[in-house]
Amino acid sequence: MRFEQLRCLQEIAKTGSITSAAKNLFISQQAVSASVKHLEEEMGVQLMIRSQTGVAFTEEGKATVVFAQKMLEEQNVFFQDIKYLQKNKLNLDTLQINIGSTSSIVNGVLPKVLADLNLQKQKVSVQISQTDHAEEVMSKIKDGSYDLGLISLNEGRLEQLCQTYDLEYEILLRDEILGVMPRRIANFEKRAIIAKDYEMYPKALCNIEPLPEYVNDLEYMSISTDINFYLQLLNEVDVIVMMPSVSAKQFFKAKPYAILPLEAEPVSLIHVVVYPRTISKELWKIITMIRQMMLEIV
Repeated sequence: MRFEQLRCLQEIAKTGSITSAAKNLFISQQAVSASVKHLEEEMGVQLMIRSQTGVAFTEEGKATVVFAQKMLEEQNVFFQDIKYLQKNKLNLDTLQINIGSTSSIVNGVLPKVLADLNLQKQKVSVQISQTDHAEEVMSKIKDGSYDLGLISLNEGRLEQLCQTYDLEYEILLRDEILGVMPRRIANFEKRAIIAKDYEMYPKALCNIEPLPEYVNDLEYMSISTDINFYLQLLNEVDVIVMMPSVSAKQFFKAKPYAILPLEAEPVSLIHVVVYPRTISKELWKIITMIRQMMLEIV
């Protein structure tokens, strides 16, 4: 039994025909048929019933497809582990992780994850690249430049991008957008940001991509993930900064700022960790820890 045979069998089960399987595997139909036939002879059972309309799997065939999927998944995980060993061959006891992020939550989560790993005597080196665009992060995960991505985005756009780049994601937190204003222009009786505020003051987006769902055709003076920039901006300019509530409550609790809901219907978004469909066990452990630390923050 060889992996090539299992891969042919899995692809036939996925597509429903030998012709489509051959096309997806970039080999001839004869090669696919021969591969499955040799597997049947080796096992001494019939795996498929061929007909002019396609193929139908026998009970033995169905069980073998399940086995093939498990074996191929294990093979992928093994290859990923080997790649990490190769990447870290100059220092095999240190795991190198490259993370792309469009979210400031990375600043609150990753230091705690790294501290926890250090307590477990696991050496991890993390390189974080900050950007304003989720699609850039996903593109670089797909081409291998990043191992993981931490992204804040609305769910519809997230599903679209993950499908485009063939990636998986884990939801860390469901959130909503709030407005942050200098306290000097938001008196203590103010309960929400209203339409008149949008007319009076310039707007900025922090950790939010400018999608139609929440820009409402308004013009924004800046779009960035740099928290320090907005801390300075709110101290110097009368402005409304719209951001996820977790960012607002984490970085703008101090008295000079007012954190207010939007008068219009709340706009939701989610914070997620994005990763390739096949990852190493070490990376999955990091994802699990990020999720746990995120729960502690909120």
